Amino acid sequence: MSCCARCGAVFACGMADGIKNEPCWCTQLPPLAPEARDKLLDGKAVTGCFCPTCLASATRNNTSLPG
Repeated sequence: MSCCARCGAVFACGMADGIKNEPCWCTQLPPLAPEARDKLLDGKAVTGCFCPTCLASATRNNTSLPG
């Protein structure tokens, strides 16, 4: 299982968790621009994936996030 780089939620990442023969859920969303990623992390130097809630909200609302 993976941990969201923004909120800490635990979720399955197809690439990081080695799920075979299935693309990761995130491939269904548009790519996140580097500047949007920076905004999503509030300038923190963190690497890793985002959970479905954070990534979907960021791509849908131009990085306007829940909570």
